[in-house]
Amino acid sequence: MGDCSSSGNNECWWIGTGVYQNEIRKSWLRSDFFALLFILPGLAGLIISAMISTHYLEVMPRGPVLVEGRIVPREIHGIVVYQTADEKSPAQPD
Repeated sequence: MGDCSSSGNNECWWIGTGVYQNEIRKSWLRSDFFALLFILPGLAGLIISAMISTHYLEVMPRGPVLVEGRIVPREIHGIVVYQTADEKSPAQPD
């Protein structure tokens, strides 16, 4: 732990816990950085997932198209669209 009294730093003061205030501030900045490191990619993933889902909803036909083989129904946000058997997700129920 650095001794701030000899450095002449005005932003460093003793808070009576054995730790100087600027050291606590640095610790908080590090934890905020790592929190943002995980939150921002997660938020970006949610936004991209919503964009893909919405685009898929707009592009897919709302009724079966036998010529293209789009006969497998899939519900997206309460709207049924039809896709091919190859497009069906393994996690999607039969």
